[in-house]
Amino acid sequence: MIAAVGQWSHVIAALLFAALAGWQIVKRDRRRSMIALGIAFGLTAIWAGAAAMLGADTIIARAGEMIRNLSFLVFMYFLLQRGRRDENRRFVGLIYIALLVFGILQASSDLLFGLLFPISPILDTVYGATAILQMSFAIGALLLVNALYAAAAPEARWGIRLTMIALAAMWAYDLNLYTFAWLTGEAPVELLALRGVLMIGLVPSFALSLRRNADWKMKLSRKVTFRSLSLIAIGGYFMLMFLASEAIDIFASDYAAFIQVALVFMMSVGAIVLLPSQRVRGWLKVKLAKHLFEHRYDYRAEWIRFNRTLARPADESEPLKQRVIRAIAEITEAPGGLLLTPDGEGRLMASARWNWPTANAPRVPTDPVLADWLATSAQIVELSPLRTGQQVKSERVATLLPDWMIDEPRAWALVPLIHQRQLTGAVLIEQPRVDRTLDWEDLDLLRIAGRQAASYLAEAQGQEALAEGRRFDEFNRRFAFIMHDLKNLVSQLSLVAR
Repeated sequence: MIAAVGQWSHVIAALLFAALAGWQIVKRDRRRSMIALGIAFGLTAIWAGAAAMLGADTIIARAGEMIRNLSFLVFMYFLLQRGRRDENRRFVGLIYIALLVFGILQASSDLLFGLLFPISPILDTVYGATAILQMSFAIGALLLVNALYAAAAPEARWGIRLTMIALAAMWAYDLNLYTFAWLTGEAPVELLALRGVLMIGLVPSFALSLRRNADWKMKLSRKVTFRSLSLIAIGGYFMLMFLASEAIDIFASDYAAFIQVALVFMMSVGAIVLLPSQRVRGWLKVKLAKHLFEHRYDYRAEWIRFNRTLARPADESEPLKQRVIRAIAEITEAPGGLLLTPDGEGRLMASARWNWPTANAPRVPTDPVLADWLATSAQIVELSPLRTGQQVKSERVATLLPDWMIDEPRAWALVPLIHQRQLTGAVLIEQPRVDRTLDWEDLDLLRIAGRQAASYLAEAQGQEALAEGRRFDEFNRRFAFIMHDLKNLVSQLSLVAR
């Protein structure tokens, strides 16, 4: 009974997807993504037909399934290309390359051991490895579906939603199918048969999506990029663990159990030690931003975070000066910082600190020449080259900075806060957990952020001056009332004395 259901459902699915492919051809949509979608429908029809005639778990059907998956990935890739160019395309290309490698490994394993070595003693191990590859492929494809939907412009999600739901359902079913196959060591006949029913159910979603055919605009976000890469790394970790375990079982069978336990223990200890480390995560983020993106920062996200920090404190008791330090420091992921503000004579002195209790900042004002130089040059001073004796742009800097600032080993950079050509303060940033050199992106962003923070400080100082003026006016009015009462009292006493 279940075999008949599987056979006829795949036959019907083949006919329906062939009809979708024909419909796409009749529409004559010349966009590459739509042409790729029509080809994917046609290849899906061929795969379903092969599964109906030869069996869903045959080598030909499994190869056709991988071709079907790759054709839908090509459609998704062309769909993403319709959006505007951004720096995240390199990351997407890496995901596609990884999935292509998974597909080639799975197909080559099936062909090599299924056709050339059908009675090999390690065939069960190879079957488990191919199941892991198919699971990894399904996980990566689901991540791409999620990234593609998140990348769609809000007005375009109405048109792309049904297609993404259909693809997610298809690969989620495959993930469950191959998970059961890996756990049981054999192909689940019922799930293979019911996959034809699932494909029939996906046809209406694809058809309605073709009718909508909205103008899909795509743009990947960095948040989606890093989350997707993290999940892919987790999936790769599990696949590596499985392959290593199977290799140990084959080549070191006498000590397999001991080696496997030791391997799992070492990997677990390494994960417990490294994953919570802020330094490791910071290093990974720096390397990923350097090699996967054209720009280090997502400027929109950084600007929103910066203004949110200044406008709305995380704690209602956190004063503005500490919020300024935190907003500047979080740009470069620095753990802390100091705020130096000028006094009446233009000398800078530490007035606030954030998350840097060990900083040795004596309450001794600096030379007023330093404040004048920062206001006129607007230069961000990097302190590491001064300590190492490297050449800097201005040799005056070393003579202007106070000794305690140069001697503080954790002091990293001094960012001036300039408002209308006047220095309202300077933020001394603590060295990040991953030490690096400031580049042009850091300098530009810190300079702009410093001007924005300076406007907040200037406004706060203006409000304080206004409040002080109001208090002085209130004092004058009260003193005038007192003097008036005293004058009346003196007049009354004069009358009594007469």
